[in-house]
Amino acid sequence: MHSIKKIIASLSKKERLLIIVLIIVFALSLVSFIAININEQSTFMPVQGGHFIEGFIGQPIAINPIISNNQIDLDISALIYSRLFDLLAQNEITDDGRSHIFKLKNDLVWDNGEPLTSDDVIFTIKTIQDPTSHSPLAKNWEGVVLERLSELQIKMTLAAPYTFLMEGVKRLPILPKHIFGNIPPANLRLSAFNLEPIGSGPYRFKKFSKRRDGFITNYHLVVNEKYFGEKPYINDFYFNFYENINDLTNAFRLRQVNGFGSLLPPKEEIKQITQVKLEKITMPKYYALFFNSLSNRYLKSENLRLALTSAINRNEIIKEFLNGDALIINSPFLEYFKKPWADIVNGPETEKEISEWQEKIKYNPEKAKEYFENWQKQNKKAELTLNVFVPKIDFLEKIANSIAQSWQTIGIEKITINVIETENILDDVIKTRNYDILLFGNVLENPEDFFPFWHSSQRFYPGLNLSLYQNQKADKIIENIRQKELTEYERYIELKKLENLILEENPAVFLFSMPYFYIHTDRLEGFTSDLLITPADRFRNINKWNVARVRVIK
Repeated sequence: MHSIKKIIASLSKKERLLIIVLIIVFALSLVSFIAININEQSTFMPVQGGHFIEGFIGQPIAINPIISNNQIDLDISALIYSRLFDLLAQNEITDDGRSHIFKLKNDLVWDNGEPLTSDDVIFTIKTIQDPTSHSPLAKNWEGVVLERLSELQIKMTLAAPYTFLMEGVKRLPILPKHIFGNIPPANLRLSAFNLEPIGSGPYRFKKFSKRRDGFITNYHLVVNEKYFGEKPYINDFYFNFYENINDLTNAFRLRQVNGFGSLLPPKEEIKQITQVKLEKITMPKYYALFFNSLSNRYLKSENLRLALTSAINRNEIIKEFLNGDALIINSPFLEYFKKPWADIVNGPETEKEISEWQEKIKYNPEKAKEYFENWQKQNKKAELTLNVFVPKIDFLEKIANSIAQSWQTIGIEKITINVIETENILDDVIKTRNYDILLFGNVLENPEDFFPFWHSSQRFYPGLNLSLYQNQKADKIIENIRQKELTEYERYIELKKLENLILEENPAVFLFSMPYFYIHTDRLEGFTSDLLITPADRFRNINKWNVARVRVIK
């Protein structure tokens, strides 16, 4: 030590400074070397822990997925209730395709410890089928006959083969018979278990909080330790509820909310918040103007329908009202479900037909005016009045008014826009088919099943054939797709035939399809989804979501 001091004392000031600099550089290099090696030889892995808070506008009403159409209820239900497909150990189909035998996994239980059996499955489907339950799922289970084979086995028998039965099985939430079994289906909405549910999914209900006026402010779920599948990483999942979009976005900005979903493009100020990710997820939903020629006989005219179609600038609508976050569609067969070998099926003749049709309906105000003048000549300048109905949704109201202005520029003067509260549009408008034209969105539970929206048997409620479209050839194709055992290639050919039939008659103006938007802080990882059928499907991989991570050696 004495000799080191002697050496340092013998150095000049410049030499001592140089040594200090070299020591600092060496230390920094050593730290960098260690950090790089740690980074290369290790990785972050998700671990159990933490919480996540989703924000919603509105209120839960009945967290019971077989009786509620409220999106908040369905989203929360997706975390609490398991779907039948996930509960299955085995599925057998008889030779004629009419009977399916399903076997449940062993040792399934509800989150209160009660066994989950075939009785629960049969109870759920029979409750859906009971007309007094008014279940929105009823159309998927019409005519299905159920038989209990054992505690774990159920037999489903159909009147005719049904191609899409398994799609229904994949989406069917199962309810506990021991909770709801003694309640008449008509009274299910009165049960306290609709807000304090017992489920078998990855999360279970813990508690909810509400204000003195009854407004529920927070809903708290925790991991269901009795869940049969892979447990989620996130321990506590919260839903916070707000009265309007401004309150929700402010809460998100203040990090009181970690994420929220939207069917509408988010505002620019949301996108500008730091450490935020915006997910755009394909969703089989399209918006269209549906013509009702029973309400207004003039809408039977091809010239009038072409005039109304070609007067609309869909590019401008998407740019002005949807921030460019939408895709123009020309038919109910959505482009992103068409196969890579579509050109082989279409062929030059089909492509020519499609091209000619697109030329007819593309935005062309001069041509639209010509179509309308032709209609006027045919109808001796009859006075045309159009009643357009639209749900009370801000962007749809704006689009409806913009379209009305476009129609006025080609000479249609009497257009009334009727804005209906979203909760009333089903009873007041759709049930009664009380509209000339309806601006509405269709969600396709199965993008290849046109039955609910275009089969003639669905022209009146509870069917959703909103254009009251009727074509025997189209009906036959729809039935073949549903009932025949077709290859993917054969089904696509049938769908193309159907698409061409519908386009030829122009029963609706197909406007645009929009993705689902999910906005969340970058603290959340593990969120992945290529396609949603409904917004609740974002939770299909909830067991991968994580907010807590540790570094481990690779």
